[in-house]
Amino acid sequence: IINFKSAIVPCPPNQTAIHIDKLHDARFFRWEDGLLRIAGEKIPSLSVLHVASEQFHRHQLPNLEFSRSAGLGSAGTSSRLAKLAKEWTSEATSDWECVKAICENLRTFEVAPKLHVPEDTEDAVEHFLFVSRAGPDFLFATSAAVLLRTLGYECRVLSGLYADPENYDRLAKSTGVFAGNVHFWGEVRTSDGRWLVVEPPPGFEVLYARQTLSQHFASMLNGLADHV
Repeated sequence: IINFKSAIVPCPPNQTAIHIDKLHDARFFRWEDGLLRIAGEKIPSLSVLHVASEQFHRHQLPNLEFSRSAGLGSAGTSSRLAKLAKEWTSEATSDWECVKAICENLRTFEVAPKLHVPEDTEDAVEHFLFVSRAGPDFLFATSAAVLLRTLGYECRVLSGLYADPENYDRLAKSTGVFAGNVHFWGEVRTSDGRWLVVEPPPGFEVLYARQTLSQHFASMLNGLADHV
């Protein structure tokens, strides 16, 4: 960590472990709203953090089941938005296909970081979806969350840093993250309580875990067994 002006430890979702060198006293950190926070105003420069998290494999996505709440539905949402969510997911036959359909439709919109919603707009999401069809990444994430919630899915909008694959250093085997990588994205809750990252805006991608050789062969065998 170098010049990171925040006390919140930057971690991906579904964190399973963290190690901070030479920090053994529990008084120096705490959990707050699901986030790990270091005592003080910011993480000291040159701190080395090792973080482990559970990642999804691409082949797992079609079989995922997502948490749904009857209390969400279209409550508090305009009928126009509820209708759009149903139209975009009309051909979906699974939870993942619903989530995928919402994101794929939003990825036809334009990312315009400096385009702002007019001050007299009553509903920023409706203006983005039906009028401008362009805007900053937070409007993509917010719109995806609103549309998915009309379908009953539990989801949330987060802000943090995007590890751009273009910044990956093959020699160092690391990806540099800079001030320009501040980003908003969405996450959908699975039925077993995990959070799946979704990227509605074009130009951003989710890097899924790679299968090990043994996992690849196991997947192939399972596929063969299904056809026997």
